[in-house]
Amino acid sequence: MAPELLFNEYKGVIIQMTKKNIIFLSVSLVLIILLGIGVSYSMWNVSVSQDTNNTAYTECFDLSLTNKENNISLNNAYPISNDKGKNLTPYTFTVTNTCDITAQYNINLEVSNNSTLSSKFIDVMFEGNINLLSSYDSTDKVNTSSIESRKLTTGILKSRESKDYSLRLWIDYNTTLEDLNNEIKSFKSRIVVVGKPINYTGDTVFDFDYTGGEQTFVASVSGTYKLETWGGMGGDASTAYTNVRGGVGGYSTGNVFLNSNDKLFINVGGRGLNISQSSLLAGGYNGGGAGGITSSTIYFQGGASGGGATHIAIKSGLLSSLEDDQKSILIVSGGGGASAYNGEDSAGSSGGGFKGNNGSSSGDWPSMFGIGATQENGGYDNDGKSNYGTFGKGSDLNEQQYGGNGGGGGYYGGGGTNRSHSGGGGGSGYIGNSLLTNKVMYCYNCEESSEESTKTISTTCNEATPTSYCAKKGNGYARITLVNIDE
Repeated sequence: MAPELLFNEYKGVIIQMTKKNIIFLSVSLVLIILLGIGVSYSMWNVSVSQDTNNTAYTECFDLSLTNKENNISLNNAYPISNDKGKNLTPYTFTVTNTCDITAQYNINLEVSNNSTLSSKFIDVMFEGNINLLSSYDSTDKVNTSSIESRKLTTGILKSRESKDYSLRLWIDYNTTLEDLNNEIKSFKSRIVVVGKPINYTGDTVFDFDYTGGEQTFVASVSGTYKLETWGGMGGDASTAYTNVRGGVGGYSTGNVFLNSNDKLFINVGGRGLNISQSSLLAGGYNGGGAGGITSSTIYFQGGASGGGATHIAIKSGLLSSLEDDQKSILIVSGGGGASAYNGEDSAGSSGGGFKGNNGSSSGDWPSMFGIGATQENGGYDNDGKSNYGTFGKGSDLNEQQYGGNGGGGGYYGGGGTNRSHSGGGGGSGYIGNSLLTNKVMYCYNCEESSEESTKTISTTCNEATPTSYCAKKGNGYARITLVNIDE
């Protein structure tokens, strides 16, 4: 049995328990050679010995739990919504591999035996996901004083590597007084980290920046891999009269099991092009809708193009080419819609999530904006119900005089607009593949969903660099992380 390191963290106290299964071994092997020689009923015994020792040495193996902040203490707690829960101050900690051997570890939450509130009433926000504690897999308890242990996540750390985590807990919004038997209840738990050494020295994180073409990934070992994707941003409307940003791309993540040498195909969405007052602009790579103007520069009007989606699939091709083989698509992050030229109220809409955001419009044309895409349909121009997005593709403008803005690419593409003063709709994300587990989508100021296949969380975080659980500015991005090896 592989040696394990067990760490418990409760109220700022670390308890370290080590199973001493690794033994420093120095053994002298004596080779006894018995030579039986029968001569006149006589026997000679001859012995010889190996001159050197047979030895086996272990390397250092250890994990540490550090940077612990903000023990959770909710006095007079009551059920709250997810919106309020995700804004609570988190308990934060860092897991570090302090030695030489690569470590595979689990992070568990163990419920103490003096807790009186069931885990089915406790919401957990961990690694960007919000779930009932009771929905996590049960695992072996480390502490004899624990009555329940739930595995929150698993990971791999090479020598001297660290990873930061944050944990939020609250009482689920749907909990009633009847559930609590109208009594005072308490919930007490602790973080437990369980680690073991593994024989793996390869890379664990694989990054895919925007290239404008398809990229491939081949699994080095059989195991669980975390997929993360960020969609491309819509184009800006930057003129002498305005400077409005395009919609940001969404974020999607989920885990998938891969066998050694399985191949994945990654297409990272490109950012939409900024406003043009004289020409048609191509949409961002992988499905962004075209924008700009085709024949006039009336009133300095023009348009920008939508951002492209980022997707990972087990089949090669742009997202729009996989409509007849949607089971091959593992994960999608929608691209943002292009922004309009006349004021902050005409910004492009954000992409991602189960439903892309609608664009916006200002001035005398409040109804002229691109509608965001859903899981079943592309968006469209709200003015006249035209310019429909399609599977994997944001809609292009078709106005020949006044210009327009492209919709964002996505599982389904966002709607474009026939007027340059209205923003394009965002493309939708996708995590519906049954092979994907521990999955969630994030999008900027968007509609949320609690369904497993469309789980969406709204965020106000949008960064220029790829940041987990945040929307993204600029081009899209993709990351694949090995989190568990199948031994």
